[in-house]
Amino acid sequence: MLRKILFAFFGLFISLSAYAGDAVNVEWVHKFIKQEHGLDIPYADNPKLAVNMDYLLKMVDIANAMLNGSNWTNYGEDPEYATREVADTVAGEYCIRNLIEHYYFTATTTPDTTSFTFQIGANGTYHVDWGDGTRSHYYKSNTNMKPVSHTYASAGSYNIRIGGYSRGYLSTAIQFSGNNQLAGISGSLGKVFPTLKNPITGGAMQPGFWALFANCSNLGGTIPPDLFAGVHGQAGQSQFGQLFSNCSNLEGSIPRNLFRVSGVNIYLFYSTFYGCKKLSGEIPWDLFAKNVGRPAGYMFNGTFSGCSGLSGELDERLFQNITGQPENSVFANTFYGCKNLSGIIPAGLFSRINGAPAQSVFAGTFKDCVSLEGFEDRLFNLNGAPAQGMFYETFCGCTNLKGTLLDRFFGDFQDGEPQTFMFY
Repeated sequence: MLRKILFAFFGLFISLSAYAGDAVNVEWVHKFIKQEHGLDIPYADNPKLAVNMDYLLKMVDIANAMLNGSNWTNYGEDPEYATREVADTVAGEYCIRNLIEHYYFTATTTPDTTSFTFQIGANGTYHVDWGDGTRSHYYKSNTNMKPVSHTYASAGSYNIRIGGYSRGYLSTAIQFSGNNQLAGISGSLGKVFPTLKNPITGGAMQPGFWALFANCSNLGGTIPPDLFAGVHGQAGQSQFGQLFSNCSNLEGSIPRNLFRVSGVNIYLFYSTFYGCKKLSGEIPWDLFAKNVGRPAGYMFNGTFSGCSGLSGELDERLFQNITGQPENSVFANTFYGCKNLSGIIPAGLFSRINGAPAQSVFAGTFKDCVSLEGFEDRLFNLNGAPAQGMFYETFCGCTNLKGTLLDRFFGDFQDGEPQTFMFY
């Protein structure tokens, strides 16, 4: 098994005899292990002494033992690779990032699990500890979706740990969509699939999490606050769309720092929590605080739709940095069916959204929010020519709303012809 693993890591990626990096010393190895994995390993030699492959691989074994238990790996005992050949930066970085099995994310299965499957789309090296003593290692040189599966000898509940190091993304990084054996999650996927630097443009290369846990009907417990730690910078298209869609058994509140990306993008939070009826508490006022820019199409379409357990009042700062002219359906069905949201809709909630309306921009935004009690003055700040369906069913079913609709409550639409379904 050891020979097979080493062949997969070394043979498919790079020949050890073809290294072209700078030679490294003991101090470099220990500092790099500390940087990548947070481990302090006592120096076994002079810090300035040059490192060979034997020393490097033995440090990898020590790191694996510290993270996972004694004798987790024994790369340093293999005479074919643990040689006196000098190690350089290429060998050092590759071994420390890919052979040290740091498991950051855990998926817990239902008690009747006999097999488990998910998909990885990102380029990189990945480790999976299936929870029954079996470990699998995957090297992906492309961004095609690859099914990763395991069959158990007997039915039971297992803790599946995932670790590794990503090198590139095209769209979806990892996906558990439709997996009914998934019962709980903990840890961070962002540590395995972090934001990377695009080698061509120098900008952020973002992992996609579209429909990550969508339709995982048995997924319960709470959302880990550090689930996307390591994911930052300019948001990607559809990055968190349908993230927990139809995860009807998720519980607890939405973590304040769940999303750390900045900027705007189309479909960014499309149906993110759709149908998560057991989520509770208030919507964190700063959940989207890092998202700055013009409201992109479908960006908040259905974000909290069907979250009937969310409660409390809406904070006017929720979309505080979303400013300018909207695109199509940006706030369509955002709070549709949030029947326990209460109090007054604050005037500042959409006050920074201005300019000409877009098609279905506020369609169904508060539909069936039966506990909302009123609104402040002019809630909307649009002007110009009307758009089709711009306020289609915006307050439909809000049976407890009270107050007076002031002149130009919906905006100033003196120019242009009326459009179909504009106030339907």
